[in-house]
Amino acid sequence: MARHLFGLSPADITVSQSGTSLVLEPGSTGTAWDSRTGGTQLTDLTDLSGNPITTVTSDTYSTIGFYGPDGVTNLYLDFGFAGGRTLMQATDLGAAIEDLQTNKLDVAADLRSGGTITGDLAVSGRLSASGFALPLIPPFTRRPAWRDGSIVTMFQSGHGWTVGSGTGSASHVDPDTSDFVKGTQAVKVTTAGNASQSQVRRSGMAPMDLTNKAIRLVIKFDAVTNLDRINFYVGTSNFTNFFQWTPHTHSTTTSQNWISDGEWVTLTFGWPSVVSASGSYTLSSTKVPSTTTGFTDMQIAVYDNGTGPVTYHVQSIDIIDGTSATFPSGVCSITFDDSYQSVFDYARPKMDALGYRGTNYTIVGNLGSPSYLTATEVRQLQDVNGWEIGAHSYDPAVHTNRYTSYTAAEVDMDLAKSRAWLVSNGLTGDGVAYPGGNFWRTTDNVSIEGLVAKYFSHGRSITGQPESAAPPMPYRLRAQTGINDGTALGGITVSQLTVAGGPLDQCANGTWLILAFHKIVTTTPAASTECSQTGFNTVMDAIAARGIKVLPVSDVLRYYS
Repeated sequence: MARHLFGLSPADITVSQSGTSLVLEPGSTGTAWDSRTGGTQLTDLTDLSGNPITTVTSDTYSTIGFYGPDGVTNLYLDFGFAGGRTLMQATDLGAAIEDLQTNKLDVAADLRSGGTITGDLAVSGRLSASGFALPLIPPFTRRPAWRDGSIVTMFQSGHGWTVGSGTGSASHVDPDTSDFVKGTQAVKVTTAGNASQSQVRRSGMAPMDLTNKAIRLVIKFDAVTNLDRINFYVGTSNFTNFFQWTPHTHSTTTSQNWISDGEWVTLTFGWPSVVSASGSYTLSSTKVPSTTTGFTDMQIAVYDNGTGPVTYHVQSIDIIDGTSATFPSGVCSITFDDSYQSVFDYARPKMDALGYRGTNYTIVGNLGSPSYLTATEVRQLQDVNGWEIGAHSYDPAVHTNRYTSYTAAEVDMDLAKSRAWLVSNGLTGDGVAYPGGNFWRTTDNVSIEGLVAKYFSHGRSITGQPESAAPPMPYRLRAQTGINDGTALGGITVSQLTVAGGPLDQCANGTWLILAFHKIVTTTPAASTECSQTGFNTVMDAIAARGIKVLPVSDVLRYYS
C-alpha cells in the first residue's frame, strides 16, 4: 500500500461564495473525513514534503495539496464553507493505473508456478499468462456417439470360452473378480514368455453374420513392454477355416503404440483390415474375403516377444456396424503436420483439382517464418479451399521436445494458447495432432489425452493402422505417417500404400484411412517426413481411381456425432 496525492489541480482551491461570484480564500484550514456526513475524521495526512499533518491548509494561491492516509483514494474535505464537505479523489490514480498495466501481475503464471490466492477470486474477462489470454472455450463436441453392438461375450459367469490355452500360456484366472470394467468379472491370462501363442477361444457358437460389421474388443495389458502382437480369428469347424486380423503390433517406439500398462483400451477392426485367410476361406488380391457370414468360432491370440511374460485381461467382444455402412467405398482424411509452405504450393493445387479438402495441423509459432505458411494462407485454406485447421502445438520448442517432456501445466498452457489462437483467428478446426504422435503422459504423470479433451474434440496419433468409424477412442485416432518415395527412409512408401491389397485397397473396402504428410518437395526426398510432389500426386490419383471419399477429420466425425 502507499499514500496517494490529493489536490494540485486547477480545481483544487479554497473559495467562498459572494453573491454570484467565487472568492479565493488562501490560508484556509480544513479537515479530512471518510464520508460526506458524519463518519470519522482522517488525521493521518502529510504535506507535500512528507511531514505529518492533521489538517489541510491552502497556500497563498488558495491551492490545496497533500498526501492522504495509506491506500485511501477518496475522501471529503470540510473548510466550514456553505455547502458542506467536498469530495476529493486522488490525482495520481492515472499514473498508478498506467504503472499497474506496465508491471501487471501475471496471475495465471503465478498460480502455475505455485502461487496461491486466499479467498474467492472473481475474474471478469480472462486470466492471462505470459501476455496471452487464456480461453474459456470448450470443444465443439464433434465427438462420436457410442455405438451399440451385438454382444458376443462379456466373460461373465458361464461364458463358455476356453481361457489361457496354447503353449504360450503360463497361467490364467477365470473368473477374475478383482479387475474388470463391465459386469462383475473378466478373465486374466499370463503368457509363458516364450513368444508362442496364448489363446482365449470358443468354437461351436450360433452362426454369426459379419457382413458390413466390425468387431470391438475391450482388453488390458500389464508388462506391455513384453508384448509382441494381438491376433484375432473368426472361423468354422474348430478353426479349420478362418480369417485373421492383427489389430495391434507393439512397437519399441512409444508414439506408435495404442496400448500402455494398466489401461483398458478398445480395439475396433473389420473386413477392410483383414490380414489372411486359411482353409476354405480366401482373400482376393485386394483383400476382399470369400465370405462374411456363417462364423461359429472366435479366438483372441496374444504373443509376447520372448523376453518375458505379459498379462492380459479380456473384458468383452461385441459386433457393431462397420465403416462401410456409412462409406461403402471407404473414406480417407488427408492431413498435414507442421504447416509447411509446400502444402499450400504443391499439395493444395492437386487436391483442389480433385475436389479434395484436407486437415492442416498448425505449429502457431512457425507461421510466417521461412518455409512455413502465413496466417493469411492458413485462413485461405479454411475459407476458400474448405480445409480444416487444427493444432499441432503453439510453441515450436514444445513441438520439438514433445508433450511428454513437459508438466501437465505446461502442456495445458500450450493447448490453451493453440485453442485461443484458432478461435481468435476465426478458425473452426477442433482437433490436435500430437507432436511426434506422443499422447501418453506428462512428466508429472497426467494423461495428455485428458488435457487435449478440455479444448478439442479429437487427437490424432501416428500408430500406422486404419481407423474405424465411429472410432472408439477419438483422442488417439490412428494414422499412417512417414509417407515417402524412398525405400530406406522409414515410414511407408508410395508404392506400398498404393499396391494391390495395400492400405488404399483396404480403405476402398469400407474403412477410414487417415494419411499424415509433412513436407512436399520437388526434389528427391531425404527423410520420411518428405514426399515428392510426384509421389503425392500418385497417391491422390490412386485415391480417386478407387472412388474413396475424401473428407477432413472433423467432417468424418460429424457423421457419427
